[in-house]
Amino acid sequence: MALPPADVASVETLLAQAPATVPALDIVVDDFELRGKKLGRVEIAAVNRAGDRGEREWHMDRFTVTNPDAQLSALASGRRGPAWAASAW
Repeated sequence: MALPPADVASVETLLAQAPATVPALDIVVDDFELRGKKLGRVEIAAVNRAGDRGEREWHMDRFTVTNPDAQLSALASGRRGPAWAASAW
């Protein structure tokens, strides 16, 4: 999977939109390339559910990037707010 630099803006615009429902994600990409940089294997598992105040929250149960040089693993959760649309992916 390769996301060319020319498509980054349209993907960011799409991600900034607030959909009515969001399915859970369970994604594995063996050879991920972003903005011309080969990142390697990417694994993402996340769910979008109602938070304490009824807001939608992302809970990322797995985010792993693996390549011959390193491995990055993370867990995260967050809700949409003013900074969400401005964040850089």
